[in-house]
Amino acid sequence: MVRKRSEVALACEHLGALALAGDADRLKFHQDSFERGERLGFVPYISKQMIDRALQIAEQNKQIGQEPSCADRHPSVQFRLNGLGFP
Repeated sequence: MVRKRSEVALACEHLGALALAGDADRLKFHQDSFERGERLGFVPYISKQMIDRALQIAEQNKQIGQEPSCADRHPSVQFRLNGLGFP
């Protein structure tokens, strides 16, 4: 049970980091894969809607040129982004 929770946390942090970094290209790849039914090793908890929302945030961050200062300097930070649906 602990391992599964850890995998969920890692997946959420991965999507959050991509969103903060404005990495819309990688999130679009994830989105396209999910649409084809390919889960890319993500645990079942991660939904296409979570990826869709992360992509929206990434596109906004990319447009305004926001950089994820905390992600680069503090990789252990757990990203809690409103609206992503993460716990």
